[in-house]
Amino acid sequence: MNFLRDFYDGLLTFEEVVEKKRDLTLFKLSSDFSLMIACDSDGGIGNKEHDLVKVENWLTGYFGARVALMEVLAARGKPWLLIDTLAVEMDPAGREIIAGIKKACTEAGLSGLPLTGSTEDNIPTVQTGIGVTVLAIVKNNQLPVGSSQKGDLVAVAGIPKSGPRFRIEPQDPELISLSDLRRLRKMPGVHDLLPVGSKGVAYEAGELAKSAGLRLRQAQTDLDLLRSGGPATCVVFSLMSNDVLQTIKKAIGAPVNFLGELY
Repeated sequence: MNFLRDFYDGLLTFEEVVEKKRDLTLFKLSSDFSLMIACDSDGGIGNKEHDLVKVENWLTGYFGARVALMEVLAARGKPWLLIDTLAVEMDPAGREIIAGIKKACTEAGLSGLPLTGSTEDNIPTVQTGIGVTVLAIVKNNQLPVGSSQKGDLVAVAGIPKSGPRFRIEPQDPELISLSDLRRLRKMPGVHDLLPVGSKGVAYEAGELAKSAGLRLRQAQTDLDLLRSGGPATCVVFSLMSNDVLQTIKKAIGAPVNFLGELY
């Protein structure tokens, strides 16, 4: 079936070509490939007068891009475009935010990723607002969402943190880095992988289990499983054995905590 032609000609409905997979949206291009879309937004975080969380502008751009990039990379997507919609003036705030976006792309191994977007240059703004959208291509038979298996272990890499309680910095050793995420995604024995957002580790671990039709038998841990993971400071993932878990602990810089087993 030619999905693009049939959709354009009105032979296919939205429901037949558009699918939600957790925080991702997929548009089927063919029987082999889909367009993958991930988004993030941030408001009141920056250095403008009415920003609640005061940070340098490049940090706002960096973490906004990081979240969307992590969503895509965790699901084996290949990014080809990043769209930044900035509710600030281009100079200086917009340029500084874009610099942070480019830094995140470089750390994700995507230094040449094309950027496009818009800024607000007609109306003076007193509070920072940004949106980031990443477009990627994924092979349908390689999409890992829901790939966890009965008996898999579940762990979390990184510590959940969020502003304003914490000042989030890229160099914080308790945050999973983009390079760590890429390394984790490629490791044999790792199945599903899900970045943690504002709903916390427990929620995302439950979503990871549910997407595979399974449940999580939770282990005891000192980690705060309800605290917001903010800009994806950690990721939950399923893996096939304790040997794989020990290998991961040695391979990545972020702390790794065991969460339980799927049944």
